[in-house]
Amino acid sequence: MRIFEAFSVLIWFASLVSSTYGEKEDMHKRSYTVNPGKILFCPSARAGPPGPPGPPGLPGRDGRDGRDCPPCNCGGGAPAAPLPPVESPCPGPSPLLPQGPSTGGPAEGLGSLHNPAKSCDDILTSIPGTQSGVYWFQAARGRPYQTHCEMITSSCDQETGGWTLVARIHGMSGDFSPTSPLWANEDVISPWDAADLTRTTSMKNPGWFSVSNSAVRVCYSGPRSDCASFTHNRGLTLTQFFGTQFAVEVEEEYTFETLMKKFGKHLDLGHLKTEWCGLNLGNLCNLIADPNNNPGTHICRIGCIGDTSLPRSPNGCNPDDYALGIGVSSCNSPGGCHGRVSTTSSLHYSMYSHYGDYQQTAFIYVK
Repeated sequence: MRIFEAFSVLIWFASLVSSTYGEKEDMHKRSYTVNPGKILFCPSARAGPPGPPGPPGLPGRDGRDGRDCPPCNCGGGAPAAPLPPVESPCPGPSPLLPQGPSTGGPAEGLGSLHNPAKSCDDILTSIPGTQSGVYWFQAARGRPYQTHCEMITSSCDQETGGWTLVARIHGMSGDFSPTSPLWANEDVISPWDAADLTRTTSMKNPGWFSVSNSAVRVCYSGPRSDCASFTHNRGLTLTQFFGTQFAVEVEEEYTFETLMKKFGKHLDLGHLKTEWCGLNLGNLCNLIADPNNNPGTHICRIGCIGDTSLPRSPNGCNPDDYALGIGVSSCNSPGGCHGRVSTTSSLHYSMYSHYGDYQQTAFIYVK
């Protein structure tokens, strides 16, 4: 009986200690996000006297295998042995060549002032091994112009070929807003500095209306960063394309999730139920509507647009609560959102229920 009473007293004392330090112990808990929506809690013990220095730990693993490991080890135990380095099957991006004002291009041969090319892909096809850099091209009308060529000859995650730089888009400007006439006209912006990759202001050169192409390449954060290709196979200049081709779904079959990964962005898609990704969508209520003449309130020039509800009609006529890309809007008309706010900027995003604009400069290439 006395043993039972002593055991009861011990349990009571333990519960008293627990209630005394419970709140303090909770305050020591730290949380780490391991995966979206999954939180790992690692309670820390009360600090004791410092112990002697331990032996050096094992070196950290290389990390290039892409594995996601939690930031702390709640279960204790010996650390795992480091994994051997894993070589990526894809070479990294080629180093940037010296950037700055135009160097004049090659002195002779295809792509020189005296022998301007039609496109960067023509140069690479005619002269395999041609390096990225500045070249001369013949405009559809007027004098030759210079621009940058991005020559991609070996890659696992990119469209290979010679890509002609035709535009530079500052995100906070309205130059390439959803309703901008620049998408479908032959106006230019600062074409004289098209070859300077250090520039961040907007630019549109004659390649926009001179180079017939089947694919558009968008680098969302600079000349070679966060790039995605849009293969449309129309064989048109961009002026012709954005003036006549509407709601074009591309070979890459992007979703919000895959395009965000390409563009290096993150939006909470927890409410997304309906989405469309591609080129030159003018109006979700009429997919083939011309966004240049009848923009409605839903525009997506390059990117994705979506909604929190399922389509209410075969055409999916919904207001768009989600948007990401260049020349996209979550609420846009020639006068802004129902005439109450200004026109959406060039690089725009929207996710239920937040929206805004990106300040970086995007680069547009064609091939």
